Amino acid sequence: MRAPLWMDSLGVNYRLGYADPSRLREYSQVRWAGAPARLVQQRLMQQLGLSNSGQVGARCILLVEINEFSQIFSSPERSKGILQGRALWLDQSRRQLAELHLAIESVAVSQDSRGGVRALQATVEQLTADLLAWEKQLIAGGKIRPCSG
Repeated sequence: MRAPLWMDSLGVNYRLGYADPSRLREYSQVRWAGAPARLVQQRLMQQLGLSNSGQVGARCILLVEINEFSQIFSSPERSKGILQGRALWLDQSRRQLAELHLAIESVAVSQDSRGGVRALQATVEQLTADLLAWEKQLIAGGKIRPCSG
């Protein structure tokens, strides 16, 4: 997992896409239970059955790079959780076998930190589903072999 340094903070981030989309803001009294990058990594490892026991001897490596993970407000009345980045399958020698661009969105049910957190959680669940489907497609197409066994 690779992510920007700001994802090591516990803050829940948002952007006002309608006013100043480049400025990352943080809810003042809301925090994640851990750094978002670490939480996303843990969730992926649980759901995908991956191990973080080191890359030495691994038959393949899944590298997920996240460059956006925040709530984006398109207006004061509308927002969504956004997860953007890419995923790479690498072989034992770290050669890239496949790449998947990530642009996952989930509408927030409320326009506050609670709605943003739920929307961001939904993007991680969708990421998990997308990665599983992508792996099956790559295996079926002969681009990669199963990593286990």
